[in-house]
Amino acid sequence: MSKKLCIYCSPDQSIQVPFTREHIIPQAFGKFKKNLVLNEGVCCECNKFFGDNLELFLGRGSLESLLRLNYKIKPPEDISKIHKDRLRVALSAEDEHDGLILEYQFVDDDIVVVLIPQVGFPRLNGSGWVYIAESDLADLTKPLATGIDARGPDILLIFDSEETKQRLIQILAGRNIKNPEISEKKLPFESGQRVEAVAKSTIDSVILRCIAKISFNYLAKIASIDFVVKQDFNPVRSYIRYGTESGYQVVKISRTPILANDGPRSQRQTNGHLITAGWSPDNRDIVGLVSLFNQVTYQITLSKNFSGIWRADIRRGHHFNIETREVEPLNVVSRAFYLVH
Repeated sequence: MSKKLCIYCSPDQSIQVPFTREHIIPQAFGKFKKNLVLNEGVCCECNKFFGDNLELFLGRGSLESLLRLNYKIKPPEDISKIHKDRLRVALSAEDEHDGLILEYQFVDDDIVVVLIPQVGFPRLNGSGWVYIAESDLADLTKPLATGIDARGPDILLIFDSEETKQRLIQILAGRNIKNPEISEKKLPFESGQRVEAVAKSTIDSVILRCIAKISFNYLAKIASIDFVVKQDFNPVRSYIRYGTESGYQVVKISRTPILANDGPRSQRQTNGHLITAGWSPDNRDIVGLVSLFNQVTYQITLSKNFSGIWRADIRRGHHFNIETREVEPLNVVSRAFYLVH
């Protein structure tokens, strides 16, 4: 097969553009010895598109982007590059402070969380509070959250100075919320104290398409470029490259871990990346699994109702060990995957 066929933009006719190395796991999530790469099959234009439009957001605006700092894949000072509109951190508490918006910062060679200016509104159903950051309140194109009491007397203002307080009051006035009765209450922690925080990230089509790309690249690596240019893979390639929705959900989040001896709530055997490809139980679909840092498991339908010949070799998995920086094959027993020990 000509190396001028791109598995994404040109699976059936040659194109006259350069080709480049495509890493199965983006390099933002680690560099590994004997890494799995595609030396053909992905043109420079598609490679650049993925880097600028998909991988950038997975690497800087997802839960996985936070984990790569935690495991020192990237230096902690890179916390400043996190997309704060896609990755939010909130206080976990048992009172009205539950949900207070925090922000990661790099201070004194360490990653810490700090409070940012914000306003808290009680829920109309009495089930708690909704906190909105100053930046979101100031953007009048963003509506207030539904189900909150924005006119009641119990609005909470979170500020660090009189200047910030007056600025928040002015922003509220711009939303026709005037003369709020401000509840000044002691915060549940002091500066320098360790707190329990919860990170929430946006999982949208950008993130899911990037995950699907990782899985499709892996299938191309283990099954060949010739195999994945077949028409059976047109829906997934179009979804990844152009965002075209197919007649089925390409990527789903699974509660089941990839490794057989890992439990949904138990200690995981590894913090490394896991990736597999194989057949569905009825041998009709080709399905991939991806889990960066062995946390969130994504299930990708790479081909639904595959029309070609069943292949026994499409049942493989690899472990990207973030401690040794080596890529290791997974053992396969029946339909279960095990770490190689």
